[in-house]
Amino acid sequence: FFFFKQKTAYEISACLVGSEMCIRDSSNGITCDTCSGGFFKQNSLCVSSCPSATFTSGSECRNCPQDCVQCSGAAACQTCKTGYTLYNGGCVLNLSLIHI
Repeated sequence: FFFFKQKTAYEISACLVGSEMCIRDSSNGITCDTCSGGFFKQNSLCVSSCPSATFTSGSECRNCPQDCVQCSGAAACQTCKTGYTLYNGGCVLNLSLIHI
């Protein structure tokens, strides 16, 4: 069993997949507070792997730089969106595609 943390009491109940601790909030529903081993926190949920345009930082998924679809860190883009060119770990607009 897992715990739902509430302001005044704890309630024993099943938690979201991959979560060790969940918070029940009347306005936001259930969100993950702590993920189990092998899972990563992504936007208040626990996922088994970080999605595209994010990278693993400890036990969390963090966003890649703007216009980047694959990266290994906050300033380490590896693949840019279509229409962008990789430059110094980031993505810049490919000016050859702009028609004046």
